[in-house]
Amino acid sequence: MQTDTIAPEDVTNLDSTTITTNLIALTWTSSTSADADSVRVVYRTDGTVPSDPTDGIIFLTQLATSNTVTITSLTPSITYNISVFVKDTAGNWSDGVNIAVTTDDPVTVQTDTIPPEDVTSLTSTTVTHNYISLTWTASTSADADGIRVL
Repeated sequence: MQTDTIAPEDVTNLDSTTITTNLIALTWTSSTSADADSVRVVYRTDGTVPSDPTDGIIFLTQLATSNTVTITSLTPSITYNISVFVKDTAGNWSDGVNIAVTTDDPVTVQTDTIPPEDVTSLTSTTVTHNYISLTWTASTSADADGIRVL
């Protein structure tokens, strides 16, 4: 019996479909090798491309028929060199295909430092020793969300 030493065909069309500050979703076209058994997703953040299925952080190994993965718990603003390797039923690994993806920068929350416009036409309509009735025209600011009377 002859031993299979031929590596399976790689996946094709590796692409990132979603990128956020802490996740990257990938998709690809499955290997055309009839004996493809599984795929392994490996990544590195040191600027180098994973050279084999154990060279980096192994995110997962899944059935070869699967063609999507979402890598989570990532760090914002980091470039991830991600490789997908195919393993056949004889244990041979493909050369792998790579994609470099940079996670998004975190959104900087802007602090609103501009106060809303004041109310206008403040008048007292009734004044007694323990009661004052006030009327006014509301602020025209779209972000005014309340009034405090002191």
